[in-house]
Amino acid sequence: MVLLKPFLSGATLFSGVLPEYESQLKEELYGCFKFIGIPLDVLYKMPVRDRKYFILRHNKYIEEENSKLNKTNRIDGSAINNFSQMDQSMQKALNR
Repeated sequence: MVLLKPFLSGATLFSGVLPEYESQLKEELYGCFKFIGIPLDVLYKMPVRDRKYFILRHNKYIEEENSKLNKTNRIDGSAINNFSQMDQSMQKALNR
Protein backbone atom coordinates (compact mmCIF):
# COMPACT_ATOMS: atom_id res chain seq x y z
CA MET A 1 0.00 0.00 0.00
CA VAL A 2 1.31 3.44 -0.97
CA LEU A 3 0.68 6.46 1.20
CA LEU A 4 -0.21 9.58 -0.72
CA LYS A 5 1.44 12.92 0.02
CA PRO A 6 -0.74 15.98 0.53
CA PHE A 7 -1.38 17.76 -2.74
CA LEU A 8 -0.50 21.23 -1.41
CA SER A 9 1.47 21.88 1.72
CA GLY A 10 1.85 25.24 3.44
CA ALA A 11 5.36 25.68 2.02
CA THR A 12 4.13 24.95 -1.50
CA LEU A 13 1.38 27.56 -1.28
CA PHE A 14 3.82 30.42 -0.70
CA SER A 15 6.75 29.17 -2.74
CA GLY A 16 5.69 31.09 -5.86
CA VAL A 17 4.88 34.37 -4.09
CA LEU A 18 7.23 37.24 -4.71
CA PRO A 19 8.81 38.72 -1.57
CA GLU A 20 7.38 42.18 -2.37
CA TYR A 21 3.84 40.81 -2.59
CA GLU A 22 4.25 38.76 0.56
CA SER A 23 5.45 41.84 2.45
CA GLN A 24 2.54 43.93 1.14
CA LEU A 25 0.06 41.19 2.03
CA LYS A 26 1.41 40.94 5.57
CA GLU A 27 1.19 44.74 5.97
CA GLU A 28 -2.45 44.69 4.82
CA LEU A 29 -3.30 41.88 7.21
CA TYR A 30 -1.54 43.61 10.09
CA GLY A 31 -3.26 46.94 9.34
CA CYS A 32 -6.69 45.30 9.21
CA PHE A 33 -6.00 43.55 12.49
CA LYS A 34 -4.39 46.49 14.33
CA PHE A 35 -6.35 49.50 13.09
CA ILE A 36 -9.70 48.12 11.95
CA GLY A 37 -9.94 45.33 14.53
CA ILE A 38 -10.69 42.41 12.22
CA PRO A 39 -9.55 39.14 13.87
CA LEU A 40 -6.73 37.30 12.10
CA ASP A 41 -8.71 34.10 11.62
CA VAL A 42 -11.38 36.10 9.77
CA LEU A 43 -8.75 37.93 7.70
CA TYR A 44 -7.13 34.70 6.54
CA LYS A 45 -10.47 33.46 5.18
CA MET A 46 -11.63 36.81 3.78
CA PRO A 47 -11.63 37.31 0.00
CA VAL A 48 -9.18 39.92 -1.28
CA ARG A 49 -11.95 42.18 -2.64
CA ASP A 50 -13.60 42.30 0.80
CA ARG A 51 -10.32 43.10 2.54
CA LYS A 52 -9.61 45.87 0.00
CA TYR A 53 -13.11 47.29 0.55
CA PHE A 54 -12.65 47.46 4.32
CA ILE A 55 -9.24 49.11 3.92
CA LEU A 56 -10.60 51.73 1.50
CA ARG A 57 -13.65 52.38 3.68
CA HIS A 58 -11.52 52.73 6.81
CA ASN A 59 -9.17 55.16 5.03
CA LYS A 60 -12.12 57.23 3.79
CA TYR A 61 -13.54 57.41 7.32
CA ILE A 62 -10.18 58.50 8.74
CA GLU A 63 -9.81 61.20 6.08
CA GLU A 64 -13.31 62.51 6.86
CA GLU A 65 -12.54 62.64 10.58
CA ASN A 66 -9.22 64.39 9.97
CA SER A 67 -10.85 67.01 7.75
CA LYS A 68 -13.45 67.68 10.48
CA LEU A 69 -10.67 68.11 13.03
CA ASN A 70 -8.70 70.38 10.73
CA LYS A 71 -11.75 72.61 10.21
CA THR A 72 -12.47 72.92 13.94
CA ASN A 73 -8.86 73.43 15.04
CA ARG A 74 -8.03 76.06 12.44
CA ILE A 75 -7.45 79.53 13.90
CA ASP A 76 -6.90 82.43 11.57
CA GLY A 77 -5.23 85.75 12.28
CA SER A 78 -8.45 87.67 12.89
CA ALA A 79 -9.47 85.30 15.68
CA ILE A 80 -6.12 85.80 17.39
CA ASN A 81 -6.38 89.59 17.00
CA ASN A 82 -9.89 89.61 18.47
CA PHE A 83 -8.73 87.55 21.44
CA SER A 84 -5.73 89.80 22.11
CA GLN A 85 -7.93 92.93 21.91
CA MET A 86 -10.35 91.38 24.42
CA ASP A 87 -7.45 90.51 26.69
CA GLN A 88 -6.03 94.04 26.49
CA SER A 89 -9.45 95.54 27.23
CA MET A 90 -9.82 93.33 30.29
CA GLN A 91 -6.36 94.25 31.56
CA LYS A 92 -7.12 97.98 31.18
CA ALA A 93 -10.39 97.53 33.06
CA LEU A 94 -8.66 95.67 35.90
CA ASN A 95 -5.91 98.30 36.19
CA ARG A 96 -8.41 101.16 36.73
